[in-house]
Amino acid sequence: EFLAFMEPGLYLDVGAAVGGFTELMIRRSPKSNAMAFEPFPGNWPMLEERVGEIEQITIDKRAASDINGHSRLYVSQVVRGDEKGWSGMEGYSSSGMLVDEEDRRFENALDVETVRLDSVVDEHVRFLKIDVQGAEMAVLDGAASLLDRRMIDFMWRSEERRVGKEGRSRWSPYH
Repeated sequence: EFLAFMEPGLYLDVGAAVGGFTELMIRRSPKSNAMAFEPFPGNWPMLEERVGEIEQITIDKRAASDINGHSRLYVSQVVRGDEKGWSGMEGYSSSGMLVDEEDRRFENALDVETVRLDSVVDEHVRFLKIDVQGAEMAVLDGAASLLDRRMIDFMWRSEERRVGKEGRSRWSPYH
């Protein structure tokens, strides 16, 4: 709800998945623009369907990281479509994480293009949401110039916590 009270500007959704939070940001602040970063190809059709036609949203299919180049994205689980409650989400995953290219355990990881936020954003950022399964510091390292110039007002990261039988996301502010 606090998004509605922030001044309009640029919002970044790093690890956008299917764009639910990206859409929420623009719904709460319709005079703002947003960039949704999502490197997993299985999520792209749902992301494009959900937010692709919204004029204020730009989809970037690269992984925000600390380098402009390539890395490996390991995805441990992908929705098959026959799981209870996941109808219509075939191919979706929220479990992708960047891994070291030399790590042989992840030889099935996908090659993805990476980008530093500093190289694609040169304006004031009102809100930065990060949901990248452990690669938060790489994202922040890739935004070092923005941070040094105090061009990011507010940042949040998502961390998964298990609560009873059901999992849920818990949001934590960076201090």
